[in-house]
Amino acid sequence: MAEIDIIRGRLEIGRKLTDLLLWNQVSMNVIPEVPGVYVLRNFPSPSGIIYIGSSKNLRDRLQKHLTSGDIPEVTFFDWYPTETVDQAREQERNWILQYSPKYNVRLG
Repeated sequence: MAEIDIIRGRLEIGRKLTDLLLWNQVSMNVIPEVPGVYVLRNFPSPSGIIYIGSSKNLRDRLQKHLTSGDIPEVTFFDWYPTETVDQAREQERNWILQYSPKYNVRLG
């Protein structure tokens, strides 16, 4: 994959995913509505990375994913916009293979 310029973002949720209830819509509005890769994190886990995903719309996907409560130990997340969905999927796969996050299905 060609190297791309990445404008990266991060939002801190708090100690638990339930702290999302304290968020307002403005918090989610800083996430761009573009393709990209997102990384759900929880410290102090060893790598901090517990899930890696990709989406054609980062804001919509993160909002749905985080409010579902399926990964309750998320304390913050990062996002990495890409030019295309294909670039996002390729980066997602590379990072899953590199970091082996707890909640990703094993790729091989």
